[in-house]
Amino acid sequence: MDRNSGSGDSTFFRNSGCQYFPCHATQDTENFNCLFCYCPLYGLGEDCGGNYRFTASGVKDCTGCLVPHRRENYAWIMEKLRDANRRRKAERAAGDGEPRKAEGPAVHILYFTDGGEALAGAIRGGLEEGNTPVSAAHGKGRVRSWTKAHFRTGDVLLFIGAAGIAVRAVAPHLQGKDTDPAVLVCDERGRYVVPLLSGHLGGANLWAARIAKITGGQAVLTTATDVNGVFAVDVFAKRNSLIIDDLKRAAGFTAALLREKTGRLVIPAAFAGDLVFAGTMPAELRAVQAPGGGNEILLSPAVYTGEEPAPLQLIPSCIVLGMGCRKGKEPAALLDLADRTLSQLGIRREAVCALASIDVKKDEPGLCALARELGVPFETFSAETLQVTPAPEGHVYAASERVQNAVGVDNVCERAAAAAGAHRFLLGKTACDGMTICVGIRKTFLSWGEEGTED
Repeated sequence: MDRNSGSGDSTFFRNSGCQYFPCHATQDTENFNCLFCYCPLYGLGEDCGGNYRFTASGVKDCTGCLVPHRRENYAWIMEKLRDANRRRKAERAAGDGEPRKAEGPAVHILYFTDGGEALAGAIRGGLEEGNTPVSAAHGKGRVRSWTKAHFRTGDVLLFIGAAGIAVRAVAPHLQGKDTDPAVLVCDERGRYVVPLLSGHLGGANLWAARIAKITGGQAVLTTATDVNGVFAVDVFAKRNSLIIDDLKRAAGFTAALLREKTGRLVIPAAFAGDLVFAGTMPAELRAVQAPGGGNEILLSPAVYTGEEPAPLQLIPSCIVLGMGCRKGKEPAALLDLADRTLSQLGIRREAVCALASIDVKKDEPGLCALARELGVPFETFSAETLQVTPAPEGHVYAASERVQNAVGVDNVCERAAAAAGAHRFLLGKTACDGMTICVGIRKTFLSWGEEGTED
């Protein structure tokens, strides 16, 4: 029985004598890693980065995922766990001692017949087994009011009846694919579940598959990338919490990809070490380090400065601003410093994921206002935590005796950025008129989905 790699490799363990080996279908059994027999990322739910799906009863099914069993993914998994642990600590520090729980959307069902009511009940039962909140109502005399009440909630709308009813009901509320919710329609026998709106960004395609499993019917997908089996940039962005800078460019990229069956993924060398991938890149994409024209995606937190037309850009939320300030510093001054610093570094404001400081500043009006303006969490840490936070590799904290005497630690902005997950600094401590700032960058964990496919 081959119980290990035979080379003293602590990151790889192959138990070919196990009665379940290999427990996931693979052609490469020699490199099947049994070290993570039970996936340590399972508990992260939808944030695990793997190729999971949810069964009709809401159970997370990882049968098609090889992420924890790929030999080369050990470092990725360990980094992902460290990042999850850091976020859990930050949530506890910011809340009441318990981590905040992410809540998924509810599903609202509108039916029109007795058959529709029976189907709504079956769907409700199936979804509620998976802890999805569900409401159901008869549509007589309330189609317009029901649609208006639920359309902007971020929840899922399911019409059981004619597609025309759903189309006319939602038409007055449409704004754009980046804001419209998932809208689906299903016949009263549950034979066909059709996503009408927001198939990718709103997740309607995934909801159609989930509901079809409950009804025993078929999810009818009409999105071109799904029909043709090619990479969907909006699904990739949603899966990995990336910001799409221009939806029209995204549509143009997809149209060209469908037409030409090839595209380029530009990852600038300056940020290549900050991106950690799991899974296999789709065959129709090719990774390069510099834009060269043609059908391209730029994956970077930096402002594009090349030739026009600019490529589609996917922006990872990875920039941490570590800041300190004297008491009562004006919000406008703090915002100006943050914006000027980001501009000088060529970093997009949308890439900022957190503002970090010491806990004695957790109620500082200017810093709280800055976090609200940036739309990011304000993460604060005790002096004791900051004091023992290691500096990024190769960096030495800029110590200040005055700061040490004032708050109990020799540096606030750099140590806070590191405590908030920055693994390297783009800019070390910089002081300006009673304020200090440091710009760090977190590693971004990205998943292609197993074998380059989407769920």
